[in-house]
Amino acid sequence: MHFKIGNILTIFCIVSVLSNGRIYSQETTGSRSAAMGRSSVAISDFWSIVNNQSGIANLNKPSVGIYYEPRFFMSDISSKCVAGFIPIKHIVVGASYEHFGYEMYNRQKIGLVIAKGFGEHLSFGLQLDYISTNIGNNYGSSNAITFEAGIQSSLNKTIKVGAWVYNPINSFLSKQNKERLVTIIRVGISWKLSDDILLVMETEKNTRIHQLIIKTGFEYNISEQYFFRAGFSTHKEIFSFGIGIIIKKFSFNMSSIMHESMGFYPQTSLVFSPSN
Repeated sequence: MHFKIGNILTIFCIVSVLSNGRIYSQETTGSRSAAMGRSSVAISDFWSIVNNQSGIANLNKPSVGIYYEPRFFMSDISSKCVAGFIPIKHIVVGASYEHFGYEMYNRQKIGLVIAKGFGEHLSFGLQLDYISTNIGNNYGSSNAITFEAGIQSSLNKTIKVGAWVYNPINSFLSKQNKERLVTIIRVGISWKLSDDILLVMETEKNTRIHQLIIKTGFEYNISEQYFFRAGFSTHKEIFSFGIGIIIKKFSFNMSSIMHESMGFYPQTSLVFSPSN
């Protein structure tokens, strides 16, 4: 069997990603969150559909979005996501599809979402997940079903708190190898310091990472259409920044995260929200 340099680098990066728990760690999706240290649990925007489902409960326009993250600039270990939701009477329903990897190793996740607001100050979201992991050359595959749920509460007009849990039932990824999906709990707060400045902070407990992870960031609204963001994290992805642009019915965001050993790599997302 002959391996090219690219194959070796791909295998090295996959091993590195696996060793840091990244494949199963359910990183946040969306360039806005990525730019703010991957803080997401107390934010209400389109990508709450996969980050904290309660965040879409009070959004009143149907929307669709796509996200792409070429981890370490390598397409073979890239993350992709497409998602959409629609308000129906007093609830919001949606679906998402996430893909990581390439033909020799990939993980796919399908999520079905329902979210409901209870007045202006409280919202709840629930997502049912189907996860499939596949290894090439007939090495096999494994499938798992679990769920995730989140809650957000507005304490006043400027402060919002949020909490989210992934896989609280400790589902098996592979019963044969007794390998379980990661379980994650995130708790955070967002504070709208002024009409132009948003501060966010959250903590994460992850069963694949021993230490408590702290994430923080800010968003500055340069004008009605343009945003600048930056953030920090205490685990691996130590610094991030990005920009956002809103043009009519489209929201485009770009960000870049600095990994402590692999350097910077980008994230890009686009959301389309037609008028009612």
